[in-house]
Amino acid sequence: MADKGMEEKIQYLVSRASQVVVANEFLKSKVEAINPQIAVLPTPVDTHYYLPVDRTRRPDRAVIIGWVGTSGNLFYLKEIMGAFERLWGERKDFRLRIVCNLPDQDFGIKMDSAFIEFREWKLAQEIKNFDEMDIGIMPLLEDEWTRGKAGFKILQYMASGIPVVASPVGMNLTIVKTGENGFLAQNEEEWIHALNRLIDDRALRSKMGAAGRAHVEKNYSLEVMAGAFIRILSGQLNGR
Repeated sequence: MADKGMEEKIQYLVSRASQVVVANEFLKSKVEAINPQIAVLPTPVDTHYYLPVDRTRRPDRAVIIGWVGTSGNLFYLKEIMGAFERLWGERKDFRLRIVCNLPDQDFGIKMDSAFIEFREWKLAQEIKNFDEMDIGIMPLLEDEWTRGKAGFKILQYMASGIPVVASPVGMNLTIVKTGENGFLAQNEEEWIHALNRLIDDRALRSKMGAAGRAHVEKNYSLEVMAGAFIRILSGQLNGR
């Protein structure tokens, strides 16, 4: 979280703004007492950049469960490694692919575990990494920081036609329609159950991936968000 000096600067800027735009309702609740002229505009995703691919032509390889993030967020992944270790003890037909700027052993994730594949994040290979995933995950712990997150990782997965499993925290609760475009999992048993269902059922992965893509196109695409942003600015320019 921001230190006291930074918080004071943010509060000053917010109080002086003619219009404040935040990414979710939690952030709105934190700001509206300082400046009631506030609008919620979720982080958009470029649906022309992230595109679904045909994943039904990959029946003979292990299911790729993907996590994309910075090394500073690997500790969220560590929280559910017990679920993956149990899952690996029961079946060997999946791999956990970690796409990250750097592996960080300090968070206790054994990068040499048999089911883990590591790829260093590179912009030139960003789309290829998403294209090769079958399931996307976003584990989180719940605190004020994570409640303020905008769920962009989930939106990237969904725009790429990938079903998701995520912690029921903050914007994840809004984006993920459990049983439709993915699953929300709160504990180890729920993570294992959700991952087992998706690993076992290729048709379900395809159906949920398509539903996620449609959800993003309708609610979180650049086109939709740009229109909403223009309306917000127009209201201010017109003195509303």
